[in-house]
Amino acid sequence: EDREVMLNGSISVQNEALRQQLVSDALGMSQRASAATLRSTNTLQHTQSDLTAVRYGRRAPIVTNRSPTAPLAHAPRQRRNAEDRERARAELREKYDEEQERIKRGLQMRREQQLRDEEERFVRLYNELMMEEEDFVSLVKEYCVLDDENRRRKQEALCREWHEKVFNKVQRQIGK
Repeated sequence: EDREVMLNGSISVQNEALRQQLVSDALGMSQRASAATLRSTNTLQHTQSDLTAVRYGRRAPIVTNRSPTAPLAHAPRQRRNAEDRERARAELREKYDEEQERIKRGLQMRREQQLRDEEERFVRLYNELMMEEEDFVSLVKEYCVLDDENRRRKQEALCREWHEKVFNKVQRQIGK
């Protein structure tokens, strides 16, 4: 008994003779197709009218090969895959460019912050130096004033002592 079973739009032929005939017609091979070749053939696709014709013997079925290796079946998929890869590359390139721009902005912001910090440090150190310098100058001025006073006192003391010990004695002797 010849039976055909429909599976997901393809057929599975249970009669080996009919299967050989369908495969040889589809592949353009002779009736002597080897069993190994038959086992390796891909699923055959038929329309519903072709199945009806085969069952009732009206005409030979038109068989089309829908294997994944068929070049026409691959063309849209390959084009779609190429488009997907190109889209993924473009997205990665865009992400890379955005990341590089973010890094560049971060580096620029850090450099600007460094410059501000260096300027603040310079101003702080300069002000400290000026304060120390002002203190130093005032201390030097104070030292000079005190030193002058001290020198003047010593000179006065030396002068008084000279008058008492030398000048006054000489004056008394002259005045006698």
